[in-house]
Amino acid sequence: MEYLNRVRSNQRNIERLVMVVYTIYAGIIFASVISNGWPDWIAFCVISGLALCWGICGSGVRNVRMRALWVTLIMQFLFVLYGTQSKDFLEMLPIYYGLLICVAFYGFSDLVIVPGCSLAVVLFYHMIVEKSPAYVETKAFYKLCPHLISTICVLIFVHFWVVKRAETTEQMYHMVDDLIDAENSKDDFLANISHEIRTPINTICGMSEMAMKETDEKKLREEVFDIQTAGRSLMSLVSDVLDFSQLQSGKMDLEEEVYHISSTINDVINMTMAKKQDKPLELIVDCDANIPYCLVGDEKKIRRVIMNLMDNAIKFTNEGCISIKLETRREEYGVNLSVTVKDTGIGMEKESLEKIFTSFSQVDTRRNRQEGGIGLGLAITKALVRKMGGTITVQSRIGKGTSVRFVVPQKVEKDRHIVEVDSPQKLNVAVYIDLEHFEMNSIRDEYMQFIRNMGSQLKVRNHVCRNLLELKRREKNNPFTHIFITLAEYQEDKDYFDTLAKEKKIIIVIEPNEEQYITNPELLLLYKPFYIIPIVAILNGSKGSMGGVQMIRRKRFIAPTARILVVDDNLMNIRVVEGMLREYQVQVVHALSGREALDVIESMNFDFVFMDHMMPEMDGIETMHKIREKRGNYYQRVPIIALTANAA
Repeated sequence: MEYLNRVRSNQRNIERLVMVVYTIYAGIIFASVISNGWPDWIAFCVISGLALCWGICGSGVRNVRMRALWVTLIMQFLFVLYGTQSKDFLEMLPIYYGLLICVAFYGFSDLVIVPGCSLAVVLFYHMIVEKSPAYVETKAFYKLCPHLISTICVLIFVHFWVVKRAETTEQMYHMVDDLIDAENSKDDFLANISHEIRTPINTICGMSEMAMKETDEKKLREEVFDIQTAGRSLMSLVSDVLDFSQLQSGKMDLEEEVYHISSTINDVINMTMAKKQDKPLELIVDCDANIPYCLVGDEKKIRRVIMNLMDNAIKFTNEGCISIKLETRREEYGVNLSVTVKDTGIGMEKESLEKIFTSFSQVDTRRNRQEGGIGLGLAITKALVRKMGGTITVQSRIGKGTSVRFVVPQKVEKDRHIVEVDSPQKLNVAVYIDLEHFEMNSIRDEYMQFIRNMGSQLKVRNHVCRNLLELKRREKNNPFTHIFITLAEYQEDKDYFDTLAKEKKIIIVIEPNEEQYITNPELLLLYKPFYIIPIVAILNGSKGSMGGVQMIRRKRFIAPTARILVVDDNLMNIRVVEGMLREYQVQVVHALSGREALDVIESMNFDFVFMDHMMPEMDGIETMHKIREKRGNYYQRVPIIALTANAA
């Protein structure tokens, strides 16, 4: 498509050049008409013809050959008028050569015949009709012959040159078409094998996760974990290649859908916490409370961009913190969503900043030795941001870390804020987190900035206590409704906090592996990261079930009465789903085809249907439509969830 646009643009430029040259010659003809005292109607024809040619050039006629034909006919008609009035053959030649070159520039060999015909008409008029002396007298005719022969030779040469040029151009077009076909074949191939590549990798990851859950042998768990890690890395590489191919071919379209930004943030946090694993990194999330709750845009691509940036930050940061800041700015069309990802990693030199968004390029050998990769993640990130109409910038210093910020426009579906405190005037909140436990100043600064932002945005009384004595003094003088601490602060004086927990909410922010150190059921536990969405849920009275996935439930969720139908033609995929749902005691029934699913769903009721997207004979979409076509409220309402390796 880009090549075709360039060809069309080049053709338009040639037409404009022809018209500029023709305008000059039309001016010369007009001056000759005036100076020689020729009839006024000839001057009118010259001006009208010129205006008509410009109109044709700028018209909506899409066929360039048709435009060129009409302009050529008008030009040669005006030359015939000029030639029949001029008595001197040599006087006509400059005009004739100029108009001949204009026609030749179009590159159509059959159009060169038109100037030959116009010359024949002029000669016929002077030699047969008018019998002008300069053309019929023997002595004058002998003087005319060399010029006439030269003109005919030029005409033949121009025709030959245009024919050869057209042949060369045609060959080039065929070569380009072949290249485009090859490129499309490659893209189609990559798109078609997407499901086939991702499905077995997903199976490897799922089966290894099941194996880790079902065995206690440490060595075996470590080996299976390595298999799972390798499978996920391979999946990430495959996804990057396939997505990059879609972007290059222009086949990745934007989806405009309504989404809740809070769900996106929670998903990003959960995936980031899983990927950083045992790295000693603090994840700090500063989410503006005034972000609109419901936005309209391509949520999948926004999430992909954020995760690419978070993955990169985790990859090149061994200690310190990674922070993500989300905010919006009001615009006429909705909001500009701004996301900034900062890390305290190894950083980059200024010369390297130009390379980080280049395809198949990594920054330098030092970074390459530390981490692998094919260098597509940030190239895809930039392409996605630009496709969404946004911008992306990066700042970095060697040894100080990197900050990447992107901004994308989003429409607003619901104007209420992402979080709102129900009764802020009734709350008195204390945050007692001893930031001196963190060695790096950057971590302390990020946490302090977040806590200040939280207090000002939520409009609640918020007190930051720097030590236990200050907390006790403030609590005695002005009792708090909520106190946020970490495990270290709790262990300073367990009895004091256990006593307070009987009459007010004590929230302990912990790492996932620290839950075992807290036995008091009155305490409310909160997984890191410590950020505004679960905080507001707690302030509004939630005890863990409604505040986001970061809140810990003391009992594992089970659903022994739930019944789920899994439809997939791959038995291994069904085993993976069954294994994942086993710990929740869910009843799983499976079907190996769409037709089998239609029979099974009529024999019993299900709470959910997990449907594979790509299946032989009847795929998941067709099966879903068949289910919805059945009579009965149950078939219209039963949730059908797609299982696909093609999810963007």
